[in-house]
Amino acid sequence: MVENTGIAGVAPTASLTVNETPVAGFVVAPGEARSITMDDINSISLTGTGGTASANIKISFFLNYKF
Repeated sequence: MVENTGIAGVAPTASLTVNETPVAGFVVAPGEARSITMDDINSISLTGTGGTASANIKISFFLNYKF
């Protein structure tokens, strides 16, 4: 889950990238939260875009591993 705790209208949006590929349509606006389920994750990154202020971004995840 990605939560953007910034102030709407002034904070940047946060876009998710997984395995060095941007996740289409996964943009979290200030004041919003989104979640996604994915397989085979090797790397996760976020990119902030726009805004005139800063924002705190909270990231949480759950690993479901099978042996």
